[in-house]
Amino acid sequence: MTPQDLINALDLYGRFGVPLHVSEITIPTLPYNQTGLARQATMSRNFYRLWFSHPAVEAIIWWNVADGTAVAGEDKWNGGLVNKDFSPKPSYTALNDLINRDWKTNLTLTQKEAAPVQFRGFYGEYLVRVKQGKKMTEQTVRFTKTGSTSQTITF
Repeated sequence: MTPQDLINALDLYGRFGVPLHVSEITIPTLPYNQTGLARQATMSRNFYRLWFSHPAVEAIIWWNVADGTAVAGEDKWNGGLVNKDFSPKPSYTALNDLINRDWKTNLTLTQKEAAPVQFRGFYGEYLVRVKQGKKMTEQTVRFTKTGSTSQTITF
C-alpha cells in the first residue's frame, strides 16, 4: 500500500462523516537490531504524520505499548513503543517529538498598535498570557473543528 492508497482509503471512509479512529497499530521491529529499530521509528513517524494530517482522523491508537505484551504469537514482532524494561525505543522518541514538539503551538507574539494578533495553530486548548506593563492576564481558549477560528482576550 502506498501513502496515496492510504490517503484514498481515509478519504473513502471519511465520506461517511464520522470521526475515524486508526486503531490497534503495531509496527514491528524487523530485524530486532539497530536497523530494525530505526525502520520502526521511521515508519511510525511517517504513518502518524499521514494519519494526523487527514481531516477525518480523530484518534490514533497504538496497540502494544511495551514489547512482550502482545497476545501469544505476536510477541515475536517486538511492536511496542518501549522495550520490555520500559526504556524508550527510537519509535517512542520519534512520536514523542511529533506530539510534544512538532504538533505543539508554543510562541510569543507582540501586538503592534491596535492590530489583532494572529497565528496559525492546531485545534485544541491554549493558555494565553497577555502582558501589559506590569499586569499579566491569563485566559484559556479552545479551538475546535466546528467552532470559531478567532477569540477575544479581555483584560
